[in-house]
Amino acid sequence: MDNLLSPWPMFKITTANVTITGLTFVPNFEAFYIGTGSSDVVLDGLTIKNLAGTKSSGINGWNCQKLTISNCVVQYCGVMGSYDSGTKKQTYGICNGIHLGCKDVTLLNNDVSYNGLNGIFINGTTNIICTNNRLMYNGCSGIQHSPVYSSTTSITSTGSIISNNYCYGNYADGIDINWVGTTALPLNASLTGNVCWLNGYFETDTTKPTQDGGGITLRNVTNYSATGNTLLDNAGVAIYMTNAANCIISSNRITNKYTVKEGIAILYSATDVTISANDVSTVGAALQVGGGMVLTRCKVDNDRFISSSASAAIYPSNTYTKFISSNNIYVGSSTVNFYFASEYDMIQFNGPVATYGLYLSLNYTPVTALNITGSTPSSLVYLDGGTKNMLIGSSINNTDTSGTGIGLNINNSTRTTIQGGFIQCSSGTGARLTGSNITSIDVTYSGKTSVNSSATNLYYIGNNIWTSIQTYTVQPYDANMTQRS
Repeated sequence: MDNLLSPWPMFKITTANVTITGLTFVPNFEAFYIGTGSSDVVLDGLTIKNLAGTKSSGINGWNCQKLTISNCVVQYCGVMGSYDSGTKKQTYGICNGIHLGCKDVTLLNNDVSYNGLNGIFINGTTNIICTNNRLMYNGCSGIQHSPVYSSTTSITSTGSIISNNYCYGNYADGIDINWVGTTALPLNASLTGNVCWLNGYFETDTTKPTQDGGGITLRNVTNYSATGNTLLDNAGVAIYMTNAANCIISSNRITNKYTVKEGIAILYSATDVTISANDVSTVGAALQVGGGMVLTRCKVDNDRFISSSASAAIYPSNTYTKFISSNNIYVGSSTVNFYFASEYDMIQFNGPVATYGLYLSLNYTPVTALNITGSTPSSLVYLDGGTKNMLIGSSINNTDTSGTGIGLNINNSTRTTIQGGFIQCSSGTGARLTGSNITSIDVTYSGKTSVNSSATNLYYIGNNIWTSIQTYTVQPYDANMTQRS
């Protein structure tokens, strides 16, 4: 048979109030088909192992209502795919363990593993509770939720809870939610406490990543939360989002030590998105924001982003409206770019090359209580142009010993204010200032050259301190334009 739904299920249910418990099946085709007209169906404690490897899923349901599948084992349904070592891609298998398109579905405490395609495939299903399931070694994703039946017929999926599932060693994603419509679909889903570990590899071989495998994918959907999930060493992006809106990504633990894929990635657009209290440690970028995007009313706060070989976070030159980075820790070896307000962020720059630790491209924007350390023979913080920006209470320490390093480099900026804080490059230049109408208020500068300025109208106000002063390109002036000795 080439179709997923064979005409010969062992049980075909099309009526109401059916309960089947405690049986074991080794079918040649699907064990159960729950179809139109069925409601209040309970399948509990069943074991379904399609050891013949036929082209049928274990349990299929379509147009049914109030279906509960609990404490079941559904394994070895369908045929597994294979891996092409030349193209580095797998050919997908066929048949899901459980394949549903129903209303009001509960999937609880099931073991759905070793199936040819997805463990659980939820297609156009509304009001889903999917919790405490084990999904291992399936030929595609552990859980795939596709809120569409065909290119012309859609069933909006709402009210979903996907929680405390264990997804290990699946060949594609741990959890894949994928809407294929032309506009983003409100999902109204909560994804909480799931574990997605080592997905996206063929037979968990980390030398064989597949073309489609990460932790949690949320493609072209809105209105959801992903909180308290553990996403460990998946081949692809740990949390991948496109066209996100009204979303919270919070308190997730993410690692990826085998590939350079991102920890969290946001693409195409983002509105009212909060990224908060996540702990992300990767080889590639811990956080990636796509280029050419519009980001509106988004907040990244209280996260820890650590990359061993790339930028802790990649923020391209997008349109950022009411976007803020706050109280985050960024640790990486490539430049972090800010095009938006920042407060109480901490940056550890480990770059071995002559590049910036933090690049700022701002206008009318405050950067408050920045704390950045690192070593670069270039500028640790580089403010590129802009007008009426403020650096308030910054701690900037470039530990480079080459003699060419700069702590803060303000390049051709106008009406910039530096207020409070400590700016240092002990073997180089504390601050290099160019542009016009730059004001320094109560700042401590330290370096072989504490300040090197060619700015037009540089004003020192209050208690500025210069240590290890050697030279000034232009002598500083105080607020009364009196030259200081």
